[in-house]
Amino acid sequence: MKQHKFRLGEHVSLRSGHRDMADGTGYEVTRLLPEISLEPQYRIKRSIEIHERIAGEHLLYKREPAK
Repeated sequence: MKQHKFRLGEHVSLRSGHRDMADGTGYEVTRLLPEISLEPQYRIKRSIEIHERIAGEHLLYKREPAK
């Protein structure tokens, strides 16, 4: 079982092919999903949107929170 690289509440961005909106808010990790694939999966959410997304770890990278 592979450990999750990101923690709950951590701020992340999506890699190329996906982009953050121009406001630069990025995403926050809202849930670490149980192991159901070959890589850790996360539920992520932007503060300006009402829905959440699911993303595999290879699509995410760490970002500093907006100030």
